[in-house]
Amino acid sequence: MRDLSISKKDMFYISLSDYTEEIAINLANKEKKLIFRTQGEANKIESIVNIVIDSLIKGKRVLIVNDDINEINLLEDHLSIIKGKYLNINIKENIKMTILQKTYREIFNLSQNTGKTTISKLNLLSKNIEKKIDSLVDIHNILNTKGYCKLTLLEMYNLSNNIDNIEEYNYYRPYRIKKPFINYSYEILNNKISNILKNNIIKNYIKYRKFYGNKIFKNLNTDINEDYLDIALRKLGVLINNPLAMELPLFKSKYTEYFIDRFIDRFIDNENISEIEIENFAKDINEKLNRYILTNKKSLNKKFNPLYWINYRKYKNMRSEYRIEFKKREDRVVLEYKENLQNIKIYIKAFDFLRYVLVEEEYLHFIEKVLKQDNVTQYLISLKDNLTIFKNFNIITESINKLDDTEREILDYCYNNLENKNEMEMLLKNIPNFHILLNIEEIQVKHSNIIDKYKAYSDILENINLTIENRSALIPQGIKYIWDAKILKSIEYSNDNLEKLIGFLEETRYLKKESEIKIDSKIIDIINNTFPCVISNSSMAKDIIENNIEEFDLIITCNTENINDEFLYKLDKNNTRYIIFSNKELNLKDENIKQHIIKTIDIEKNLSLLINDNKDVTYNNRIQEEVYNILINSQYLVKTNILLEDNILPLVVFDKKDKNPILVIDFDNLVYSENYRVLKNDIYINRLLEKMNIKYFRVWSIDWWKNKNLVINSIYDIIK
Repeated sequence: MRDLSISKKDMFYISLSDYTEEIAINLANKEKKLIFRTQGEANKIESIVNIVIDSLIKGKRVLIVNDDINEINLLEDHLSIIKGKYLNINIKENIKMTILQKTYREIFNLSQNTGKTTISKLNLLSKNIEKKIDSLVDIHNILNTKGYCKLTLLEMYNLSNNIDNIEEYNYYRPYRIKKPFINYSYEILNNKISNILKNNIIKNYIKYRKFYGNKIFKNLNTDINEDYLDIALRKLGVLINNPLAMELPLFKSKYTEYFIDRFIDRFIDNENISEIEIENFAKDINEKLNRYILTNKKSLNKKFNPLYWINYRKYKNMRSEYRIEFKKREDRVVLEYKENLQNIKIYIKAFDFLRYVLVEEEYLHFIEKVLKQDNVTQYLISLKDNLTIFKNFNIITESINKLDDTEREILDYCYNNLENKNEMEMLLKNIPNFHILLNIEEIQVKHSNIIDKYKAYSDILENINLTIENRSALIPQGIKYIWDAKILKSIEYSNDNLEKLIGFLEETRYLKKESEIKIDSKIIDIINNTFPCVISNSSMAKDIIENNIEEFDLIITCNTENINDEFLYKLDKNNTRYIIFSNKELNLKDENIKQHIIKTIDIEKNLSLLINDNKDVTYNNRIQEEVYNILINSQYLVKTNILLEDNILPLVVFDKKDKNPILVIDFDNLVYSENYRVLKNDIYINRLLEKMNIKYFRVWSIDWWKNKNLVINSIYDIIK
């Protein structure tokens, strides 16, 4: 015989009990010692029955201790679904006879069917439920899976806005292609962009990029000291306002141009010019320009001229005067050239401040222009403008250099991907949204087969509920087959056949005295498997606990009056699992027992909505806030975060007239699949709301993200 497979998920669909009772089942499976405090009789009975059914289907025997006749009758009514698999031994006389007669009836009606088909159906239904549940969990897991932006898909839907205009799409299109910033989380990216916007960096960055590496700076020394730069700007301003100061400080004469022609290039090349070289050149120029003085009146200089000898003395004196004049002119040229040499050196030295701001080549070019008097003032005006721009560029660069690598990367992307740089701020503000949208697209494409299932979410839930009902209907029959198989195995183990056992049991029916009945251990084992659930009063239970406690896997007691230190000590001593149902505190005197930790759980049921009168409205997410505001603006009566049992209902819409709740609005990001909470919210809350005649609607973030108007209209349709 194949056993029924029970998985951890069975705690949710052993029966059609509510969530509170399912918690009781779950705890009963996990804890060895429990106290359930209950306020209502019905709640207690339902919880006990569900724990019993859960235990029996797992092949575990249960002893129920109760002295309350009304509760026992209710228990028997509820346990009737397991068709004779329980035994009530709250009888005063002929107990052996009664037990054997009931055993005879069960053995006589023992199913010869192995129950293989029923067990297979149950297992198949279980797998079907698990498969459907896994589909729901897959949806929730995908919605709660984090993307590269370090947000869950639900958080992305809540934080992003779908693109609804061509301007934004024109920004987004290149973003989709290039996929920048995928190594950054949304939080980091958003914080960096907020910092950029907060510090008004965009305009400075545009100027920075405009002039970074600009050719107007190619002739400037990039390592200019700030003080030298200020000095240069100040002196250039003075020179520009005094054009005469730019003229070469030369003593001008007919000899000057020769000086300039000879030495100007050497000044430009910064070659050393000695005084001897100046003197020799001056003599050459004098010789060239003033030699005519020495050769004046040539005809008188000829010795063959008769007049020469007559006027010899006179001519001799004249020749001497000419030589003196020639020498004077030579000295004058030498002096002029020497003074001009010094003046030019001093003049050039006055421009040394430009050596600190210009590269060497450009400085020499400037000196050339000065010496050649080639549009010097215009050059200086242009230079001053460039230095002013450079000074401002340095200030901007200082602020840009304070940005970290991520902020620089963000600004670089915006600048490089826009023709109109004035649109940088607009693009920058959209990047966090684009970052999420791109991540959403990638996840939706990769997991489209799972995400699309959300549209059939309600149908899957309905199918699960239907399958639970079908499975629940088969469970009693499954219990019968499981324990019938155990009976047959006990008979086989005792080396008796079924006919022999029935014969023995039949004989006992005709015995008149209880004392004549002989029950050996083999028969007791068969009886135990025939009745895996036993209901006993406290007096008989005392004997069972004294002598046969090991026969039971779980003891459930409802008689708090008879629960004392001695009773608990016996249970603890035998390491027996037990559950105490009580509507009051236990009076335990023994400190050792008190310290023997017993978990106490309240499982009272309350199907009313706990409405908080606090006027402060709180929201769990952005969509909840938006839906609330839309409904309030539409004159609907709406409350937030209403309590139903242990469940928080995000939004509840009330009828305007009688103020009764008519619709609960839930949000997918408030449901998470951990510990199968999806079932708590989707199966149990729905069932509770059905009992209360309250409609239920879930807002899917993806639907809100795509078209919130369609979602709101669906809510309006339900309310109307």
